[in-house]
Amino acid sequence: LEITIEMALYRHAIEKKFRKRMVTALHESESRYQQLVENINEGIVLQDKKGRITYTNDKFLDLIGFTKEEVIGKPLTNFLSGGLLKKQEEQFMGKGDGGQKVSEISWKRKNGQRVFTILSPNPIYNKKGQHKGTVAVLTDITDRRAVEKELHRSRELLRRLSHHLQEARERESKRIAREIHDELGQQLT
Repeated sequence: LEITIEMALYRHAIEKKFRKRMVTALHESESRYQQLVENINEGIVLQDKKGRITYTNDKFLDLIGFTKEEVIGKPLTNFLSGGLLKKQEEQFMGKGDGGQKVSEISWKRKNGQRVFTILSPNPIYNKKGQHKGTVAVLTDITDRRAVEKELHRSRELLRRLSHHLQEARERESKRIAREIHDELGQQLT
């Protein structure tokens, strides 16, 4: 009986140490995950299968200018401005519901400004394979779109300038040809 009690106490002590290590490892893992999600330079949004936001990181909140309290529990579509702008590529996301496409999306900031992002959604499934929600990663491309717009405007100006120069060359060629023709005609006359 004494040996059995000692073995039970020893087993309990080992299990207690093991649980303590497991809890510590779990807390460290959660801490690393939290640091990664909060410090990544992308907006992250979790939504349930009904489209309501259940979690966002601070980068997404900075992107749209709202607070967590104003966002959590609301449909993600409440914050869209122009919605879908351009499909980047199609990605079939496997089984069941939740197949998504990577797209350019326009958002409406709290102050009324528009923000442009690339939205990369991925469905979340439970252990039974049923669609549970979606995790979306948002990359801010507002500055890139402004640069692209300026580049497009600049190309259009260059195209117009090139067209204008070509027309000027043609006019000058016609004028010189007319002058030569007229002078030669007068001298022959």
